[in-house]
Amino acid sequence: MKSLVKWSSQQKLSLSKGFVWTKQSGSVEHFMEDLCPDKAVRDSKPMIERVTKQTENLNWLIDILVNNDMAEEFVELWAKQEDFISMHGQASAMYELSRISANVFIVLGKGKVQCPSDLRSQLLYLWFRPMLMDFGLQRCYKGLDMRMLEDNLGQAFLTLPLQQQQSL
Repeated sequence: MKSLVKWSSQQKLSLSKGFVWTKQSGSVEHFMEDLCPDKAVRDSKPMIERVTKQTENLNWLIDILVNNDMAEEFVELWAKQEDFISMHGQASAMYELSRISANVFIVLGKGKVQCPSDLRSQLLYLWFRPMLMDFGLQRCYKGLDMRMLEDNLGQAFLTLPLQQQQSL
């Protein structure tokens, strides 16, 4: 993952958008593979450890994408991860997914990522309830400023048209 960062002589970050897109899509696919029950047989690490590692990798990638104005595609990709939602209630380690969603909601609320309202609505519709369950059960606080999340989640909601706000 860290191979996608190249440092120039001036210590500035330079990224190839195509390369980053390949890495982020691959990261989500790799995350899905880590959740596969067959993986537990092949890998000696517990599921929670594998999921936590992938969550950290994806949050790191989001930060890089946001800093380079390339996070819109990740938001779109994350808004379409219905397979993760279907697994969310099945495994105790899945609360880690809410950490990724929280990071996405924070950057949306701060206005660091601009995307169409239908995509924001899809993202909120898909991820808001599972994240609310996790935070309501206080399972997902690791390294997360809850006040910042609440403020930016509210801002993300307010960017939607009134009809979409009401449907959520």
